[in-house]
Amino acid sequence: MRTWMKLAIVVAVLGAAGTTFAVAAGAHGERRLRFMKHMIDARVEDALEDLNATPAQKQAIDAAKDDIVAKLGAHLDAQHGKHAELVAALTADKLDEATVLKFVDRRTDEAKVLAKEVAPDVVTIHDTLTADQRKKLAERFQHEGGHWGGGF
Repeated sequence: MRTWMKLAIVVAVLGAAGTTFAVAAGAHGERRLRFMKHMIDARVEDALEDLNATPAQKQAIDAAKDDIVAKLGAHLDAQHGKHAELVAALTADKLDEATVLKFVDRRTDEAKVLAKEVAPDVVTIHDTLTADQRKKLAERFQHEGGHWGGGF
């Protein structure tokens, strides 16, 4: 798998984690988003140090990361209230398959929209790193069992 695809997967995972945080948070979504941003910041900073990124690279990647987090925050804001809709459907006396599929289709469409919004930032991150840095990042990803764990 190409390194930029792995970076895209990272963004998708971060987006999924953010959505999970927001759904679990309910009224505390803003606090959860700040926590998620803090964790992302720390992991990206650690990875950039590990890659010996130049100040210019750090600046470009931080800008792309901040843009991704902002887009994720807007996406999460748009999700506000949908948690209650899902809970209402799941706790109703009757739940039909069409209702479940409609909810899943809507969430899938929203995830695709988010992915299209952050794709330019992923390309920026890819293009900012050298081939050797992308290789090192991929090795780090593989070393951590195919997930970023606490290292990124």
